[in-house]
Amino acid sequence: MDDEELLRRIAARDETAFRELYARHSAAVYGLLCRLAGRGSLASDLLHETWLRGVRHLPLFRGQSAFDAWLAEIALNCYRDWRRRHARDAPPGDADVQGGQPGVAPPEHEEERIVTALCRRGLLRRRRRSAAILWGAIGGALLVLSAWAFWP
Repeated sequence: MDDEELLRRIAARDETAFRELYARHSAAVYGLLCRLAGRGSLASDLLHETWLRGVRHLPLFRGQSAFDAWLAEIALNCYRDWRRRHARDAPPGDADVQGGQPGVAPPEHEEERIVTALCRRGLLRRRRRSAAILWGAIGGALLVLSAWAFWP
């Protein structure tokens, strides 16, 4: 499935489509943010903000550029905003640099953290877990059978 189709599904709040798009583009964006920020924890926070802004402003994406270039621009703007807010602070150190090369994978927990934030803001819907659906179906069947067994 191409990015355009995933973006259409994300606009319809499809969590699975978001996870696929995240898997495609998060390493490149995280690598860029590591190079800019110099710290892995700051890069993770900026990655979080980048995806939140990207999904929130998805209706503004017109397809005039590739999605990854548009997302990289959002990441760059997130970093610039952070620098403006922290202009008087010391420049970011590299004490906890996790990478800085293109394709560096973000921390494993980051995807779930972003999905949770998007769901809380109403930008994504949690997909139903198959086990919950199965137990719901079993419970419904038992209810019908018990009603049928005691029918006069």
